[in-house]
Parts: sequence; structure tokens; C-alpha cells
Amino acid sequence: MMKKEELIPLYTAKDNLEAAVICDALTQNRIASVQQDESSMGVLNLYGGFSKTGIRIYVAEEETEKAKEVLEGMGF
Repeated sequence: MMKKEELIPLYTAKDNLEAAVICDALTQNRIASVQQDESSMGVLNLYGGFSKTGIRIYVAEEETEKAKEVLEGMGF
């Protein structure tokens, strides 16, 4: 049985490309992440690749510090 993990917001990316780059870097560092479009207009993101309010990236609570180090290393 999997334990329930608390997801913590890590960063809000401005668009799909930035979110993909960040999530890829997290994955390369063995950190799982989840993306969520913060806009109620998610269809704009689907077709246009952008979001009015950004793409929020979440990580597991126990991975937060390591994930922040990865972001800092990327200049975020």
C-alpha cells in the first residue's frame, strides 16, 4: 500500500516550455513532480502553450529542499 504524500508547491512556471524544462531537471535528479495549470482557462494552455496565471509545479514534501537546490542551480 502506498503512503499518502503531501504535495508542496515548488515553483510557478510562466509557460509549458519552462515547466517542461524544470520538471525534466527534477526527473533527472530523481525527484517526482506534478504540474497544474493555475488558470481556469486551461484550454489556452492546451492549444497555445501558455497560461495566464502560470503552471504550478508540485513536489513531495520530503523532496522540497533537494528540489529547491535543483531550481537554484538552474538560475530560478
